[in-house]
Amino acid sequence: ITDMINCAQSLEWDEELIRRMKRWSKYGPFGFLDAQVTELDLTHENNIFGLDGLSEEPTLQVAYAMVLDELFRVKAEEENRMCINIFDEVTPLLKYSLFADHMLHGLKTNRRRGMATLMVCQSINDLTHFENHKGMEIIKEFNVHCLNKYLDSSSQEEVIKVLNLTFEQAREFKKIGLIRNSDQKPSHMTFMMLKNKSAVVYKNIMTPEEFALYSTSLEDAMIMNYYIKTKSKFKEPAEILTYLSLNSHLTDKDLAQYLKGLGFPNLSNRQRNS
Repeated sequence: ITDMINCAQSLEWDEELIRRMKRWSKYGPFGFLDAQVTELDLTHENNIFGLDGLSEEPTLQVAYAMVLDELFRVKAEEENRMCINIFDEVTPLLKYSLFADHMLHGLKTNRRRGMATLMVCQSINDLTHFENHKGMEIIKEFNVHCLNKYLDSSSQEEVIKVLNLTFEQAREFKKIGLIRNSDQKPSHMTFMMLKNKSAVVYKNIMTPEEFALYSTSLEDAMIMNYYIKTKSKFKEPAEILTYLSLNSHLTDKDLAQYLKGLGFPNLSNRQRNS
């Protein structure tokens, strides 16, 4: 709270709000509850702030997110440097009109300040269901949208409608996702990038580590566990991931028997039929 007050004073927040906040800071009678004072050092190349600890206090989450964002803006202007603000999983905060308006204002003014704003969310559709109707405005302010795979058809159709995709773009959008090859070529991930009315599908030939991140099904976990336990030729997990990314395991009958023995007959049958 003490840090927050220092920021609020520099940004000329409402005096009554600052006065009430001071009661709970090192300046007031309840300061012993918040005695620790820290300094916000923004001189580093990368600065990360996590607000998960305030998940049960959304009002404070909104306040801190706004203060930190505005502080970055001010510092970027003062130091005349390029800056990228990334908001990860920020969707729950956007249902509050105060924060949504703050984001909209930032998106409209950041470019001339030499700043870029990235927002990451599970689904664009999450932004369209707010009572304050700010989500659509925010979507329209972004010049570029990057889309990964949407699992269910209803979500796909909503994205197509929200972003006004053409017939060809919609067809390509429905194809993107994790592509597992069976011809000894590495698996890859595709995603779609939209800018203005143009759409491009990118292919990411994955390293073993990326394959592990994208492919987190129960089947893959059981297969990985099998090779860790039984195949001494693999010295490192990365070697196993390379083996799996090439689909070299698809004809391994011992693996199929292992899966069946663990009580996964469906996985076992799929493995035998591969």
